[in-house]
Amino acid sequence: SYTIFSREVPSQLLIDVQGVKTEISSGIYTVYAGGITTISIEPFETGNFIRFVINLEKTFSYKDERVNGNIVLTFYETGGNFKAVSLSGRAPSEIEAPPPTVHALPAPPPSRGIRISLNLENADIVTVIKAIAEYVGLNVVFGEEIKGKVTLRAENIPWEQAFELALRTVGLSYLYENGVYRIAPPEKIREEEIKRKRSEEEAKLLEPQITRVYVLQYAVADEAKKTVQKLLTSKGQIEVDERTNALIITDIGEVHEKVASLIKSIDTPVYQVAIDSRILEINRGALDQMGVQWNVKNLRGTGVAGEVTGGASPGAMPGAPTLFGQVGIISRGALIDNVISMYEQRKLVKTISNPKISVLNNQKARIHGGSRIPYITRDPAGNPIVQFVDVGIRLEVTPHVNVNKQITLDINTEVSEPGAQLPGGIEILTNYANTRVLLNNGETAVIGGLIKYKTQSSREGVPFLSRIPLIGRLFGGNIAEESEREIVIFLTPHIIE
Repeated sequence: SYTIFSREVPSQLLIDVQGVKTEISSGIYTVYAGGITTISIEPFETGNFIRFVINLEKTFSYKDERVNGNIVLTFYETGGNFKAVSLSGRAPSEIEAPPPTVHALPAPPPSRGIRISLNLENADIVTVIKAIAEYVGLNVVFGEEIKGKVTLRAENIPWEQAFELALRTVGLSYLYENGVYRIAPPEKIREEEIKRKRSEEEAKLLEPQITRVYVLQYAVADEAKKTVQKLLTSKGQIEVDERTNALIITDIGEVHEKVASLIKSIDTPVYQVAIDSRILEINRGALDQMGVQWNVKNLRGTGVAGEVTGGASPGAMPGAPTLFGQVGIISRGALIDNVISMYEQRKLVKTISNPKISVLNNQKARIHGGSRIPYITRDPAGNPIVQFVDVGIRLEVTPHVNVNKQITLDINTEVSEPGAQLPGGIEILTNYANTRVLLNNGETAVIGGLIKYKTQSSREGVPFLSRIPLIGRLFGGNIAEESEREIVIFLTPHIIE
């Protein structure tokens, strides 16, 4: 078998042939034909191979092939008119010849700038690695257990890839330490790595313990402890001083460097977000005129924007809520108060609740507006018991301030109201929505879709005559007026600088 190494500066081909017998003595031979200037031959008794160094006038393409036990190299130059020159050496006859291929000398690569071609058949792995190491200039060490045969063919690849490929083929690996490649089985290298790391850890534990106090300005010490504790060694200790919001850490100096870097990254100012919420009962026509941009993308999932599951308990009465959870945005946040006040004067809007809260970034805020409804149940003995159930509107809002000062709101909404009195208690009609929406600072998110239909009866007629028994209906009657109202939730977040 043989291995071909190629080099562009100077233009050379190096061929290591294993198990070769040649009648040509070692030395440098002048050729100056077919693009070849000189050929040097050097036998290596320890590796049982001979190296041929072919110096070329310039970069050529070449083809190597095995013909009747000979290795034949043929050089080409596009458009050239020189006669091809062949170099052959007698190799063992029992080795089959691989199919011929055409190589192109490579451009200078990165790393050491060396690429090689390998054509190995049942070659000793130690011989192959030694040949690569000598050509590239590596320091290698082998153990007694290193053995195996390798058969592979690779063309024009970086020497590092060829080095690892040859080792992996026979199940070997290497460890690079202090400029030396030590060849060994992978399991042995892993064992030594474990021992080395264990020794390093044991050596660290012998270092002097240092106690330092880290006073946190923004982060909560008890919460930061969970993160910082992961950096400590087995002998390290950490305590929390709640009075000064500080961490007291005892460990080696290397750990303190890591702790200081971590605390610097997590102990930063936290945004505070003020959330102005309004829960309104509004006329559908008035809502359409408020400039709500519906069909905003619900970041929690795909499909129709704001589409969530809503419903009521079985046996819902007429007038129960419909599908709840449409999401919209109003960009003109500063004008909302004026618009709502105007509609309230026209009796088109009724404010159910207007809570305002402030919450830290990434923290959950809870809002509840409603009432407690009493209902009667009976204990096992049949005695009546009065119990209460909360109904109304529940909001859970979690703001996330993004780098560009946009705000992502995670909104969980539940609207409930009492239904029919049942033998086992009271029916509760519930609608809920889970939504995530992206807003600019000061924009308003609108959650709608909870529609109620109300019927209001009134009597009109001719005064006095419409109230006469029997004939009064001729002069007047009852008029039923249906109205469509919608429960809408407005959420306006503001970043507090």
